[in-house]
Amino acid sequence: MSKKISVGFPIMREEPGEKRGFLPDFAQKLTEIGFEVFIEEGYGNSLDFYFDNYKNDNPSIHPLEREEIFKQDYVLILRSPHDSEFALLGKDSCLISMLHYPTRPLRQKIMRKKNVQAISLDGIANDFNVRLVENMKSVAWNGLEAAYTQFEKHIPNLTRENGSPWRVLILGTGMVGK
Repeated sequence: MSKKISVGFPIMREEPGEKRGFLPDFAQKLTEIGFEVFIEEGYGNSLDFYFDNYKNDNPSIHPLEREEIFKQDYVLILRSPHDSEFALLGKDSCLISMLHYPTRPLRQKIMRKKNVQAISLDGIANDFNVRLVENMKSVAWNGLEAAYTQFEKHIPNLTRENGSPWRVLILGTGMVGK
């Protein structure tokens, strides 16, 4: 019997309280088509799912520590791992994530060096070059948050000297502007 192809699911650790992850049904479906699934210990907890929800008596679903998750044949994580975690990826593995190649040349360099194949979810587009995997609401929010952070450095409490609030017009175009 040949070895099953393994898929690892690491937890996203960018934001405290982040509530994103794949649901237990997805892990089950992967095993139905022949994959061996490895889930980082604690995966799904922020969504009120626990390992038993993923396992569901399935002998092809296993818990694993973070460093070992990155050594699987395929690693699936929505938000890109930190640059330091790219070193954990196994040689000749495949990373499936939001990789943002145009703005992250270091990621490309690290992956080439380790011969890591990758599927950049943000690069998947239809015949009209419209991205199929995106969260424009969060992109817009991140931009606003960055702007307010800079604004607060120069104007504490975001109020004028007379105590009245600032009025700001934000212009945007395209999907982020919507």
